[in-house]
Amino acid sequence: MPAQRWEQLAAFDENDVTEVLLEPGDLLILPAGVWHEACGGSGGSLALNLSFTPISYTLLVRELLDSLLAADPGWRSPAPVLRGSEPGTVDADGVAAIAHQLQRAAAALGSLAGDTAAVVRLWQSFVQNANPGTPLPPGPLAAAAGAVRPDQRFGLRRDGNIHVMPAENGTQLFVMAGTRSIELTGEAVPFVRRLLAAGDFTAADCIRWSPDGTPFAWPDVENMLVQLQREGLIEERP
Repeated sequence: MPAQRWEQLAAFDENDVTEVLLEPGDLLILPAGVWHEACGGSGGSLALNLSFTPISYTLLVRELLDSLLAADPGWRSPAPVLRGSEPGTVDADGVAAIAHQLQRAAAALGSLAGDTAAVVRLWQSFVQNANPGTPLPPGPLAAAAGAVRPDQRFGLRRDGNIHVMPAENGTQLFVMAGTRSIELTGEAVPFVRRLLAAGDFTAADCIRWSPDGTPFAWPDVENMLVQLQREGLIEERP
């Protein structure tokens, strides 16, 4: 099959070249698709090259459709497309089944917004995955924590490996701590936002972290801190 028009590259023009001399500490960003050739010079050089794994919208749509529709056996097991009664045609029932599933897919995608939970959850799963097309298994839970004392100090995980993404107009929060993903709703959202802003804190500080200033009940605070510690978001400080 010949290359599509958008796949064809224009001929290289040797007169349309920009030469750049990099000094120690310089950063050169090359847009995707730009031809380039590097030369270390007579004295040699040391360079650190970084590239980013592209995530196409094709991959995003495929994963979204599976997350939204895979629970339906009809989506997972399409009707076979057979030959039609006339040469060069296909079975009308098979075509109708495909048309029905295409309509379902269009409706499912049309119901989504950029901050819909399903979209944010999928995008977040790509954050630390070098191969976005392959699911990243969650890391193990931290060792079960015991009871929390009001004077106990905590802080965010020391390696700083935390990613936060809001969804559904801020009513949901997705936090990735290491390779574990935490989905938060309700009062847990402002609570964890305060926790992320505080960095280091004592357990007793959290009692005042309700949205309207009404003190939380201590058992609720203790349960939240135990869960966040097990998920790897926070760690005990000496």
